[in-house]
Amino acid sequence: MTASDQRIRVCELMDARGLDAHLLALETCLDERAVDAIRRQQYTPSPAQRRYIAEALQVESDDILWGHAIECEALKDPV
Repeated sequence: MTASDQRIRVCELMDARGLDAHLLALETCLDERAVDAIRRQQYTPSPAQRRYIAEALQVESDDILWGHAIECEALKDPV
């Protein structure tokens, strides 16, 4: 298992806490569009943005898998 296998995506943390991009943006004082892009892993946040998001999600920044990837919705089973 690699270090990235042990990290969790922002979207999974948000889902677990019942947060959407709007609520997380309010908690972090970041732009909602930026939070949504980070959630979808279409934008790699700065170190400061990572710190704000990790604090709002009550985890360490190193516990989060940052960067570009596929969307969480693409991983979910169809209903």
